[in-house]
Amino acid sequence: MNHRITSLPILVIFPHNRCNCRCVMCDIWRIRQVREITPRDLEPHLTSLRELNVKWIVFSGGEPLMHSDISSLSRVCRAEGVRVTLLTAGLTLEKRADIVAASIDDLIVSIDGPPDIHNKIRGVPGAYRRLQRGIEALRQLRAEMPIHGRCTIQKGNFGELRNTVHAARALNLNSISFLAVDTTSNAFNRPGGWSPGHQATVALNTAEVAALESEIEALISEYENEIESGFVVENAEKL
Repeated sequence: MNHRITSLPILVIFPHNRCNCRCVMCDIWRIRQVREITPRDLEPHLTSLRELNVKWIVFSGGEPLMHSDISSLSRVCRAEGVRVTLLTAGLTLEKRADIVAASIDDLIVSIDGPPDIHNKIRGVPGAYRRLQRGIEALRQLRAEMPIHGRCTIQKGNFGELRNTVHAARALNLNSISFLAVDTTSNAFNRPGGWSPGHQATVALNTAEVAALESEIEALISEYENEIESGFVVENAEKL
């Protein structure tokens, strides 16, 4: 059997290995040694990008906006006719709004719930307000830029789905999507994995799963228009 990859429409790149949040569900912020990808690092791989017909590159992380020259990195990718999406927690978005507006096609921001919940999960006081100011700055520079929200459902916010949709509207996002927290893989700077006890601080227990199901049903009922319009990305069945 031939397992050779012949097509790769979407490529995820981690431009910078560190993060300026201290999220409860992630240990990337614990990394101390700085590493980042430079345009020169990418150049030897451009032929492969063309051969694999890469159409979309996602800058993930770590926090991509901690990169020393994210615009140059994006420029190399966009010169290949590739769409570039950037994932960010938004703590420095206001400061770098001009760079994002000029060099990124669309943005996905992390949103964990209404302000108090978001700040607690991010581990950064005022994180929500900084994200809000960053989005406002970006809208001033490029009003039509697609800015989407993504929420990781976990112990700290499983009862806040409806409030998260409300917050996404208040932030003037184009959409909001939800995904379940990962507590078992080696990703997010967890080379040895988390102990069961540590997992239990973030993952839902049986009673909380039942409460989440009720919250989802309420979301489907109360935000029917948002689901039908696609503002809430997942349809009722997927939720």
